[in-house]
Amino acid sequence: MESMRIALLGTGLMGQAAARRLLSLGYPLKVYNRTPEKAIPLRREGAEVAGSVQEALEGAEAV
Repeated sequence: MESMRIALLGTGLMGQAAARRLLSLGYPLKVYNRTPEKAIPLRREGAEVAGSVQEALEGAEAV
């Protein structure tokens, strides 16, 4: 069974914690943050970093 594709908007303190949890559970995750540098640590952990909200939402089954 394939995991649900999730988009996460905002990678501040709460967003990073949520993203790390989702990644640890094996969910494919695409993140967006208006300050792109804040999303870079999540890229290293396996998240895909989107350049816009629209890009983050493409193909997402949950937000």
